[in-house]
Amino acid sequence: MTSKELNPDFSDLLVEDSVHEAGNTNKPSENETNRLSELKRLKIKFYSNVGLNIYDQDKLNTALKSEKRFSQKTKYMEGTAWRSHAAIKQSVFSYLEILKSRFANFTGVLEAIEGELRLECLGDKPIVTFTPKLLLGPPGVGKTRFCSELAKALGIPFYSKSLATMTAGFVLSGMSDCWSDARPGFISTVLLNGCIANPLIFFDEIDKSHADSRFETTMPLLALFEHHSAEQFEDEYFELEFNASGMNFMATAKDASLIPEAVLSRLDVFNIEIPDAAQSRSIVNSIYSEILSQHRWGKYFNGHLNEEIQLYLSELPPRNIRQKILSACANAARGRDKPIQLRSSDFEKENKHKPKPGIGFLANHSGY
Repeated sequence: MTSKELNPDFSDLLVEDSVHEAGNTNKPSENETNRLSELKRLKIKFYSNVGLNIYDQDKLNTALKSEKRFSQKTKYMEGTAWRSHAAIKQSVFSYLEILKSRFANFTGVLEAIEGELRLECLGDKPIVTFTPKLLLGPPGVGKTRFCSELAKALGIPFYSKSLATMTAGFVLSGMSDCWSDARPGFISTVLLNGCIANPLIFFDEIDKSHADSRFETTMPLLALFEHHSAEQFEDEYFELEFNASGMNFMATAKDASLIPEAVLSRLDVFNIEIPDAAQSRSIVNSIYSEILSQHRWGKYFNGHLNEEIQLYLSELPPRNIRQKILSACANAARGRDKPIQLRSSDFEKENKHKPKPGIGFLANHSGY
């Protein structure tokens, strides 16, 4: 595979000229114009008449009439409530095949998503949609990076939220304005600020969100992971229902036993194992190719890693491989002829930069 193949630039995407709410012939607002510009900048393929209203305009108008303080909240709602769905681009299945080589231990979840997208393609104007997924596995196997790269391959925006620090459900569903630090929730913020209805929402460490029994964190997740209830996801700050049914959800966890059964039953669970030797080498080579293609200086390096380096890197967790390669490239760039071939010694130099042990008194007080 070429470096270009390993890093899709989405140049094959065709962006429609406009997005509009059905029956709306008014001149688009500044907020709407900015949203259209963002769609074009991201090269997101979409259909102007395929999407949804993220909130009910009639209910909003009723709230405005009955509650004066609600007018302060409309600053978040400039422009139309309409959001188009990102469509499936022609090359998406080729990109998924590329991801299978780059993330060999994620083949199962990739095949599941591919199957759902092919079913969607049986109809007219197919959109990017799949059921909520849980990636279950130890830290360091590449779960977060995989989800980020998946969003790129699908041609949709990526939003992440760590649930390890979430102490209450209002982080997702908003805090009532009866509190001094009231604010909108994560979901409504993404919908209001985003340019499409079906981005990829990534919840990291979902198993740690229920560690403190004093706070309720389950209900928002139950609502989001069911299509019907996601259509009426209430944000407590706005006291208004938002349609989050178009969102695509991915979550990660280390221990499934810590996740409430009601939440777990709404997720397709995939066990992500530590890559075996062959998978690790494939991951190493794909990361190296990706690094070279992402940097202007990459063209000055030989695209092949010798067996010794491949073996060394394949024994590291995926999250550490990238940094090791970048450091080695920096070491190799010092006065070497082009094309630069990475050597084992380029990786050994990293150890020379570690701090030396302290002397005397300082030796026993490393914190100083």
